[in-house]
Parts: sequence; structure tokens; C-alpha cells
Amino acid sequence: MGHRGLRHWGTQSRLGRLRLLSSARVFLWLLPLFVVAGVWASQQGQRQREIRHRAQELLLRDKAREAVQVLRDLPGSKADSARLVLQALDETQPQPQLSSLNSLSLHGIPWRDLLHNSLRQGHFEACLRLAQLVQVVRPDDLDVSIYRLAALVELGRAGQAREMSARLPGRWTTHSLGDRVQQVLALKERGAKTVIRDRNGVLIGYLDQEGQLQLQPGIDPVWLPRELSRRLHDHADAGGLQLTLDLELSRIAFSSLRWRRGSVVLVDPPSGDILAAVSDARTLRREMGTPAFEQRREPASIAKLITLSAVLENGMSPDEEVRHERCNGTIRYEDGVVWCPVRLGRIRNVERALAASCNTTFAKLGDKLGPERLMEEFRRFGFDGGDFNGFPTGRILVDAPQGTEMGNLSIGLQVTDITPLHSALLAAVFANQGKMPVPGLIKAHTGSLGYSIRPIERGPSRQVIDPRWVPRLRKAMRAVTRRGTARGIAPFDFPVAMKTGTGRNPGLPFHTNYIGVGPLPHPNIAFSVRITNYWNSKHARYATRTVSRRLLRSLSHQSEHLADAD
Repeated sequence: MGHRGLRHWGTQSRLGRLRLLSSARVFLWLLPLFVVAGVWASQQGQRQREIRHRAQELLLRDKAREAVQVLRDLPGSKADSARLVLQALDETQPQPQLSSLNSLSLHGIPWRDLLHNSLRQGHFEACLRLAQLVQVVRPDDLDVSIYRLAALVELGRAGQAREMSARLPGRWTTHSLGDRVQQVLALKERGAKTVIRDRNGVLIGYLDQEGQLQLQPGIDPVWLPRELSRRLHDHADAGGLQLTLDLELSRIAFSSLRWRRGSVVLVDPPSGDILAAVSDARTLRREMGTPAFEQRREPASIAKLITLSAVLENGMSPDEEVRHERCNGTIRYEDGVVWCPVRLGRIRNVERALAASCNTTFAKLGDKLGPERLMEEFRRFGFDGGDFNGFPTGRILVDAPQGTEMGNLSIGLQVTDITPLHSALLAAVFANQGKMPVPGLIKAHTGSLGYSIRPIERGPSRQVIDPRWVPRLRKAMRAVTRRGTARGIAPFDFPVAMKTGTGRNPGLPFHTNYIGVGPLPHPNIAFSVRITNYWNSKHARYATRTVSRRLLRSLSHQSEHLADAD
């Protein structure tokens, strides 16, 4: 390369280096601007995410309007959208101008949550207005159409909803809400006035225009107590009703009886909700009304729990009172004898006496209490001949028990009676901090679709015993299931606390009352099993053990279902 070529190459190199340096200077000069812009954009994005997150929190707390107020802080068209959404939700405001949404976007507005909450809270007009608003921007969104259908149904515009549903693609019924809307539209065509569902939202049937209960296909009438029809009459003007009954638990309870004669009642201890109340078909044919609520029999040995609680409530130590007692099979009074099914010998402690169901031990405890204090305790447990929210209670059949009457009162024979429901409520006391809940069959008023739940008040539970004694009594009931008369009944994965009782009313066959709560240590269900129509006490006990074992085994498979329902 010549001298001239070298000089040209050097000149070009210097120019390239100058250009590179100039570019680097420009980049370094612009870098802070890029950093500032990036930080600003990140902050703006973070701020918008925080706004949406805050709005979501408000929506989850059923504060839809506050959520839309928060969304007004979104920039530009999003704030305008929030204003229109708020106007749609406010039924006191005029209908928003839907045409003004054509150039706007609903991105960032959680309209699905708003629609869902409006429907759940019973704001059906607001749900319809919002659905119409969103549909302007999203005319082909199937979810919006389904919410609009649901609002029309709840507002009593079934005809309009039917016309609209005919224009939708067939897949709209695969949506869970769409399926429920389709069910209700079909019921309305058949003349449904009030739609009836169980506590989990399962469709049971409907009340027609004459107030008669019509059941859905597959719903067996024996799963529902007869008393239900009468109580539904008092709420016939509601769009929908949610029952306390659990259809699956009712089916389980009825299946556990099979061909045995009797009744099974399941109760939710805190609320008193009647989850199941069933009787076998022969008992239903033979007796009028609802045997699970009205059939009166001796409580038998389940009454020993009341005697034991009376001992504790009156400041006595049950173990000290029975430590030196012996059971020889009888205790004699001037006017008769109280018999014991076992010869237990030395008692040692009250848990052993309760586990073996020793009659003489508890008859002696009743004598030490005296008639006034023992009868007062029975009345606290509801043995006053009145009713719980219209459901009959047990009774004390004598005014001033003496002698053998006093002994029989202590062990639940001859001088008292009880219903299966009352037996289950008695058990519920030991799972509800010593409180006896008020029972009920109808839980809430709802819309036709089963949403917008408005609970029916029943009054507070009443305190029956001091909560301090509940662990002590439950421990004694555990002894019944571990080494006593209920041993081997409960499955290992469904531990329960129980008490058993066998009695016989004059002129009638033997019957049993088995009650309990489970699963321990945090029981969420109280149960009562009554078996009747056995002329041999041994056969009656065997039948009741079989039914109770079958019931508890099935309930153990439903433990997650029970927890979800709670």
C-alpha cells in the first residue's frame, strides 16, 4: 500500500473513532433519561397493579362499589369505564349511555367479580344493568350472557330469559351457572313458584302454584320428613328456599336402617340445623306425622348423662361419690326395685359406671341429688313438655318422684320420654360448649337460583351446662366407645363420644336410643339412632349396633363433605 493509501486509511479510522465516540457520548447522555423513563413506567405499572389488587380485596369482602371507586384512579379511558360501571351498579342512577363505551376498554375492571357479587348479594337489577353494559364491548362473551340470563330469572322475567337463551350457543348450559339457570327455567315452565334446595344447593324440587311440594326425579320422599311440607307452606311466597337438610346425609341415614324399624337424626351442633331425619317405610306407614320428630319413648340410659351433669353442676365430685359403691345388680326401695343389667362389683370411678351403663350407681347418684335438683337439670335439658321451634320436646311424667320413681328418673326409665330429634339435640350439647341449639328445617330465603341467601333467625342456643364440664363429660362418653356398651361401633378414622340406652315402654316392644358426637376432637355432627319393635332386648341392641356401625362408617367417608358444609 502506498503512502497516499495509508494516509486515507488513517483518516477513515480517525473518522470512525470519532463517530463511535460521539455515539457513546449521546448514549451516555440519554441513559439517565432511559433509566428515569423505565423507573416511571415500572412505578406506573406497579401502581395500577396495586389498584387492581386493592379492588379485588374489596370485591372479596362484598364491597363492589368501593372497588369501583378505587378503580377510578386508573388512567385515561379506564377511569371513564370505572365511572360507567359504578353508574351501572347504582340502581338509583339513570342507565349509563352504553354507546359511549364503544371506544373504551374494560381491561383492568374486574367485571366478572362484580357480576358474581351482585348476583350473590341479591342486587339483581344492578347485575342486569352491568351485564348489559359489558355486553356492548363484549357482545360474544358467553359468561356475560349467562349472568344476564341469571339476573332476568331472579327478577321474574322468565319469558324474556327463555327467548334470550334460545339465541345462545348450546354450550351455555355446560357452565355451572348456566346449568342452574336452565334447571330453573324448566321448573318455571312446569309452574314452579318457589324453588327448594338442600344446604349444599342441590335441587330438591319446587312448590307449585297451589303450594304443593313437587320433587325432582331421583329424590326419594323418604329422605324428607313429612313435617317439611307444612313448614314450607309458611314460606311459599319466597323465590327460593334453602333447607338445612343434606340430601346425601339423608340418603346415608336411610340406607343405614335398611330393613330395621326406627329413626335416624343428624344435627349440626352449633346451629341446630337438621341435616337428616329419616324413618323406615313401615314406621312411616304405621305412624302419623314425622316419627323422627314426634315418636315418644323412654330415653333409657342416655339420661345418665343428665344425671352426671347434675352432679357436676351441683359441685359434687362424681368419682368421690361412687368410689366406694358396689353394683350387685339391684337397688331396693320401699316401693320396688331398680335392676341393673350387669353386676359390676366395685365401681371405682364414674367413667367405669357410665361405660358399663350401671343402673344402680346412677340411681344412687340421683338419690344424693334429690328430686328438686335432678328435675331442674332435666328441665334445663328440655324435658318440659314444650317445644323447640315447634318441634316437641321430652317430658317428665311425674310431679314429685319418690322411691323407685326417683331411681327410674336418674336412669331414664318409665317416668320420662324423649323424641329422636330431642335425643340428637341432647348429644349436640357435648359438641357445642354446653349449649343446646334451636333446631330448624328451613335455613334461608334465596332467589330462584339459590343465591342471595338471607338466613332465617331462630334465636340463640341456650346454655344447658357450664362449658367447664363438657370435656369431663365427653371423656366419660369416650369410655363408652372404648371399653363400654358402644365398643367397636365407630370406625378408627371417625372417633366419637357416645352413650347407649335400651328401654321398654309399657305394652310396647323394646327400643334403643344411641346418641353421640364426632369426629373427635372437633365434632361437627351429632347423631341419634333409635331402633324399635324388638321383643328381646339383646336383639334390639344387636340391631342398633349394626345400624350405628353402618351409619358411622358412611359418615367417616363424608368427613370432608361435612367440613366443606360447615
